[in-house]
Amino acid sequence: MLSSLRQRQGSLIESNAESFELRQLVEALSEPATPMQRGKQIATLMAHYYVADMPGGVHDEILSDFAVALREFPAWAIAEARRWWVNDNQKRHRRPLPGDLADRARLAMRDVYAAQERLKRLESDDYDAVIDALIANAGAIGLAGALDGARYSDGQIVCATAFRKARADDKRAELERIGGRLGIEISGVSVAQ
Repeated sequence: MLSSLRQRQGSLIESNAESFELRQLVEALSEPATPMQRGKQIATLMAHYYVADMPGGVHDEILSDFAVALREFPAWAIAEARRWWVNDNQKRHRRPLPGDLADRARLAMRDVYAAQERLKRLESDDYDAVIDALIANAGAIGLAGALDGARYSDGQIVCATAFRKARADDKRAELERIGGRLGIEISGVSVAQ
């Protein structure tokens, strides 16, 4: 599932169906681990390290600290953090603290977090308002025609416009500057031959 999410990064979301599919994927990848799944991952990790005899209840409190630190993460992210700690980490010879695994699980979730932010932008984006604001700003400098056939998706406007070579760089730069001022990315402006 994570590879499917990574394949979708950077591509425009052009339909409600694509948005729905992405949302379903993000929800599945974000589902927190059950207490049993968390406990299994923590026990597997700790089995690699010597555990001294401790007074009653201390061992349970240590496991509880791990469970609390990892409660928000899905089982796959905890497993990835555990594997990294045991195999690739330079400090693998020492036992991790709960925050060490939580930091690594958070890193494993970076693509999911990026997709969540992308979905938030999609929900808050208003196509008509963005296009109107851009046309109003572009019209003031004679570039409104550059937006003919433009599409807006995921905080980005893709233009289907070609300028004459002599002015292309100036107009492209001006459209990008306007987009930056409005907080959107402009792409697909090309040079006519």
